[in-house]
Amino acid sequence: MKIAVTIPTRGLLFAETVESTFLNYEFPASTTFHIITGLAIPHAHNECVRRALETDCTHILFVEDDMKIMRGTITALIDYVEKTDAKYVGVDYAMRDNDISRTTVWDRDGSIFWTGLGCTLVSREVFELIGKPYFTDEYTVKILNDKPFEYQLKKQKRPYGGQDIYFGLQLREHGIQLHVLPDIRAVHMRCSALHKEEVNDARYPITYLV
Repeated sequence: MKIAVTIPTRGLLFAETVESTFLNYEFPASTTFHIITGLAIPHAHNECVRRALETDCTHILFVEDDMKIMRGTITALIDYVEKTDAKYVGVDYAMRDNDISRTTVWDRDGSIFWTGLGCTLVSREVFELIGKPYFTDEYTVKILNDKPFEYQLKKQKRPYGGQDIYFGLQLREHGIQLHVLPDIRAVHMRCSALHKEEVNDARYPITYLV
């Protein structure tokens, strides 16, 4: 397996994102790393794919700029793909503080509608199958019912996010099954203030959502 790690960023990266990717010994020696900046969502994610496909990678790992990948996760992702031949394997994480919400949405039969892209390993052939644009924010999903889960997809540009939702639904339309690692989470980091104070202990206030 040859992995291209792609990090779409809005211009800043958490130190622990860098530490858990560039400095992570669990990645194969052939792994390449790509930071995409200066582009808006979803263009940054499309550029991630374009840049990765220029290499001879077999898989693309999306790591968003506010994620901390826990020890053992990369090994678990690689092992899972090698054992199951899964084309899409996500790692679940929290959406908000003090909330039980997660990024993965399941159907009644245990299949997955979509996951977040914070830490997601996708086979190269997936992108060769679905074609461009790989990610878009031109569609909005309205959730109609929770149990059973029902939704409505309509052509309406989203002000924020949504590219991961539409991507997951497109994979289902193409018969590609989505998976998530069992019993493993990534850590979602938030910073409430980026103003730099001129004092020695001006550490940024980082909240860890687990």
